[in-house]
Amino acid sequence: MFTVLYGNTVTDALARGGDALTAFTNGYSAAFFASGIAMVVASVIGTVFIRGRKEDLMPQWEPDEAVPAFTH
Repeated sequence: MFTVLYGNTVTDALARGGDALTAFTNGYSAAFFASGIAMVVASVIGTVFIRGRKEDLMPQWEPDEAVPAFTH
């Protein structure tokens, strides 16, 4: 999704006659802005829709038998 947004922004800027450096910078700006919005939306969804205590969401359990760790 972000690659498509970047590509469209760069293509539009170059089609309007802009220089490549400005087009690439605008493309990265658009992609990072969109990813920032997506992270804010994800944090709101995580905060609002994930209910319960931490212990309920990540239960602790003991393995049935000991598993040896291989070290070199």
